[in-house]
Amino acid sequence: MIEPNIIVKLGHQAPVLAVRWVDEGRHLASLGRDGSLVLWNAATGTILDHAQVPLDPALHAAPLDSASTDAPLRFHAFSDGPDAGTLSIVYAGKQEDDAAAACQGAHQPGTRWCTYAFDLATRVVSADSGIAVQEADHSDDWSVPLISDRREV
Repeated sequence: MIEPNIIVKLGHQAPVLAVRWVDEGRHLASLGRDGSLVLWNAATGTILDHAQVPLDPALHAAPLDSASTDAPLRFHAFSDGPDAGTLSIVYAGKQEDDAAAACQGAHQPGTRWCTYAFDLATRVVSADSGIAVQEADHSDDWSVPLISDRREV
């Protein structure tokens, strides 16, 4: 007799913006619109840990995805970090003032970029204004959705 199993996985409470393979494909890291990070075991589908990008909490209700045209901050990139075992998370402010207000400590002065590093070993997210940011082909077009490998959707 087959017995049904109900599996509940509480990963993100907001839509997922990006996913990255990490640890040579053994794990996945996913980034939610609210700045939540979830580290998954790719083989079993189990959650290993949660982390949070320290964004202004008032922005968590705002649509931070790149399709939004009215949010002061939008998701830009989720990529390999500057150091081994880290991932970079980049948000773009509509204007420099928006970025400076939304992500203090992570704002790169003179730009509209906010950058964070996620350490896969400690599972800590920290502001890192030293991360190099590559402009997307449509970086001035606020409405073009991007995925983390810079292809248009």
